Amino acid sequence: MEGDKEDEWFDFKIAFLDNDLIKVTDMFIGKDKHRKKGIPEALILETKRLYGQKKIISSSNIHKLITNEWRRSEATKVWERLVSKSLAKYNQSLDTFELL
Repeated sequence: MEGDKEDEWFDFKIAFLDNDLIKVTDMFIGKDKHRKKGIPEALILETKRLYGQKKIISSSNIHKLITNEWRRSEATKVWERLVSKSLAKYNQSLDTFELL
């Protein structure tokens, strides 16, 4: 963003896989000051608000739909917080989280 230093950013990307499916592909911070602010959860929920009719899922370390797909432990923690609030569920066989 204009005026920000190079390392002051938060990266969030989604992929439209078909007419009914969106996958969250990237959630990265540029600086620790962006941690513990609820940014990724808010962006996932905003994606649901914008595309409510679509299924929104996390990346997986087992069932890969995108080349070089993987989910870091920090991203798993984000999704687990959504599960604890009954806003998402976990599919163990696919190793994906789905926003409810």
